[in-house]
Amino acid sequence: MQLSLKRFTSMIPEFCLSHWLLRVPLAIVFIQQGLSKFPVTSEDAEAYGLPYLVWWIVSYGELGAGIGLLFGGFFAAKLVSISFIPEFGDMLTRFS
Repeated sequence: MQLSLKRFTSMIPEFCLSHWLLRVPLAIVFIQQGLSKFPVTSEDAEAYGLPYLVWWIVSYGELGAGIGLLFGGFFAAKLVSISFIPEFGDMLTRFS
C-alpha cells in the first residue's frame, strides 16, 4: 500500500506556480476597484452614505490589497535565498 501511494504521488505534476492563476486576476480586480475610487472625495463618500474616513480606508485598502497580493507572490516564489523571505511573502498575502 505504501509503495503504491508513493508511486501515485510521484506521478502528480508539480503545481508550484498555480497560485498565480488566482493571485493575478484577484489583484487586478482589487487594484481596478481601488483606482476607480480616486480621487478620494467626501462627495463620493456621501453618495454611498459612508463617512469620509471609511471611504478613504476602503479605497487605499483595496489598492494595498491588490499590490500586496502581487508582492506576496513574488516573495513566496523563493527567488531570493534569504531564509525569512518566503514567510514574509506568506504573511503579506494573508494580510492583503
